Amino acid sequence: MLLSLNPVRITLLVLALLGTGWPACAQAAQAPGAPTVPAVAPAPAGFQMASLRPALGNVQEAIAGLSIAHWKAPAATRDAIQQDVASMQRDLTITLPPLMAQADAPAGNAPAALSPSFAVFRNLDALYDVLLRVTETAALAGPSSDASSLEDARAGLEDGRGKLGTWLLQSIGSQDAQIARARATVAPAAPAPPAAPAKIVVNDGPENPKPKKKKPAPAQVPQ
Repeated sequence: MLLSLNPVRITLLVLALLGTGWPACAQAAQAPGAPTVPAVAPAPAGFQMASLRPALGNVQEAIAGLSIAHWKAPAATRDAIQQDVASMQRDLTITLPPLMAQADAPAGNAPAALSPSFAVFRNLDALYDVLLRVTETAALAGPSSDASSLEDARAGLEDGRGKLGTWLLQSIGSQDAQIARARATVAPAAPAPPAAPAKIVVNDGPENPKPKKKKPAPAQVPQ
């Protein structure tokens, strides 16, 4: 199993999982007053895993023809390279083929699941990191024939991995847009705010005047 993964790429790859396995949303009639939903661009066509096989074949051929024992490097370095090569060979012959077959499996009428293709991409990402390490070591300590064949294999794998990554991002964006459109279509229209109650003024006529108090008559002084 390849364990060398670039943390930055893994962060980007985890985002891809957010677009996988989403349920099919039923289309419903748009409620009166609901916002207009723009049309969504169709999802890109499925990625053909067979397009990766030439690059993977070149990697397998390049690492099989290495003469690591003749590299001008310390024994510990040559041993590490041998382990990397054995790891890549196991990945190319045991791990990757079933992953690619699962990603190529037809999905029927349902939207294609992206998780199998993402598993292939993650594996290619790890394979590329290990191949890059071996290629850089060959450029420093190996013969020119080993360095040249590894560099060609690395460039081909990088190209195939990049195309798969681009397709994954486009597919995720398309599925996210479809989910947003379905949610906006089935969401009920927001109720209108209640009207303010009318103010009723009751006119009971003129107010009754208050009775005026009579001043008491002055007391008469006796003669």
